[in-house]
Amino acid sequence: MHNNRAKIIPQNNSPQNYFNAQQESFGYGKFKPAWLQFANASPFLLAALCLCVLCQGSNVNGFISISISSIEKRFNLSSAQAGLFTAFYDIAFILVLIPLSHFGTKCHKGRVISFGMISLGIGSVMVTLPHFLAGKYTVGENDSIICDSSRKSQDCHNMNSSKNNSVWYLMLLLSQMLAGFGAAPLFTYGISYMDENVAQKNVALYLGIYSAASTVGPAIGFISGAQFLKIWGDIGKSNYKELGINGPSDSRWYGAWWIGFLCVGVLSLLSSIPILGFPKELPGMPTNLRNNGELMFYLDYKNLEKRKNRQQDIKQTHKDLDKNYGKSISAHLEIILASTVCLMLPHLIIGNAFLLCKNLEKNLEKKLLKNLLRNPSVLSLIALQTIESFLMNGYITFIPKVIENLFAYSASRASLITGLIVVPMGLFGNLFGAFLIKKTVHYRPTIALAIFFNLCALLFSLLFLHTCKQNPFAGVSLNYEGKTTESTQLLAPCNNKCGCSNAYNPVCDNRNHINYYSACFAGCTTHMSTVNFPVKVFIILTLGFAM
Repeated sequence: MHNNRAKIIPQNNSPQNYFNAQQESFGYGKFKPAWLQFANASPFLLAALCLCVLCQGSNVNGFISISISSIEKRFNLSSAQAGLFTAFYDIAFILVLIPLSHFGTKCHKGRVISFGMISLGIGSVMVTLPHFLAGKYTVGENDSIICDSSRKSQDCHNMNSSKNNSVWYLMLLLSQMLAGFGAAPLFTYGISYMDENVAQKNVALYLGIYSAASTVGPAIGFISGAQFLKIWGDIGKSNYKELGINGPSDSRWYGAWWIGFLCVGVLSLLSSIPILGFPKELPGMPTNLRNNGELMFYLDYKNLEKRKNRQQDIKQTHKDLDKNYGKSISAHLEIILASTVCLMLPHLIIGNAFLLCKNLEKNLEKKLLKNLLRNPSVLSLIALQTIESFLMNGYITFIPKVIENLFAYSASRASLITGLIVVPMGLFGNLFGAFLIKKTVHYRPTIALAIFFNLCALLFSLLFLHTCKQNPFAGVSLNYEGKTTESTQLLAPCNNKCGCSNAYNPVCDNRNHINYYSACFAGCTTHMSTVNFPVKVFIILTLGFAM
């Protein structure tokens, strides 16, 4: 059969045909040369969308995760403030869904995605501005964390409270909102844009590749970000050696977290260019879709009345979907939903719901949507994705910080370990799911496999409940005389004149395994540098009980 997809100007040179050809051409405004039309095909559309989702993944699920501890340190943020900082992306994402859903069938999806990437790029660059505008990074010398009788506690309190970073924090929140606004079209219009312009037999494979690209993005963020964190973050402003910092292994080290955001911001702006050139509908796709028997019930509106009896199958789909595959509207809808669930990352549930509701609104009666939402299979899948998204969003964001604190690793090392754990399995799952969907028409084995892996994740998550024996904490569980206590009293005669700061920097006496709030509260008067990080050696002046 002769393929007319490559033809841009039809043989019939009527004004209407010429106008239609121009509408389906690749280009920018009136600049649509013939030599550029080789890119006007679904593989290039997939490549452009993958580039966009690479930028989004490396930003939101990569650089944000590895930068949390550095941002907290730089701007003196609490964990609650850091959590709100990451949550603002999701808040903006949700707010923009309503207008996106309303105008979804009327707007040019490619252009909306392109403008979204511009917003994402601006947000990525904006998140670095507080670093450059806030002045140089200041940190106390080594002796500021040890006992100094000439320093008053009030001075330390004033030093800590004088840091006012509210302006920079608001700028960080605004940058996350811009990123959320920009990323929303990728997981709503991006999926439907590809579904409308790709042959049905290739949709699952294309969605799998698209989802895999969204997994590669965090890999780029974790791996490259780990290297950036080894670079001193205050380049051109201060010298870490002059501040008494030994290197990346020092807990006071401030890595160059902002380099990654600058790179991905520029790349996001550049990625908006190719996606902007695609037409609203690729040439030849309406004909191909009408010739596809599996999609005739979507596009043939005139014969919709003849297929009303098939809509009744929706009530039985959770019992015999495999049996009715290819025969009922509800079966096709379930197959599309199940395939997307198996292929997409947890945060794509909003995109799945939008795509499903869009098709229902255009082609099916409202009663069918009501029946569909009563279907246990559909509701179970939605609940699964919602719960998984709730878990993964927090896990990906804060697991580097957890590893950093639990094992006393540097920020760069914790980020690299997180990337090596999370990314390969996510990439394998997406590609394997795409291959499985393409090779089989029955989705039940795929769902069974997903259930199996979720059960494995549940079992392994029990490891988080494992705890180690806690060492005695001087001034909290043990007083400075060596007796058990239920009241917290950090001050004692041995440190009352040390002028200790309230900054929490715990140390441990390796002789009796007693923890102290800081070296200052332990009565240490001297700090000795060692090469075997994370061991730090302090010389203790005296304490109330034997050391």
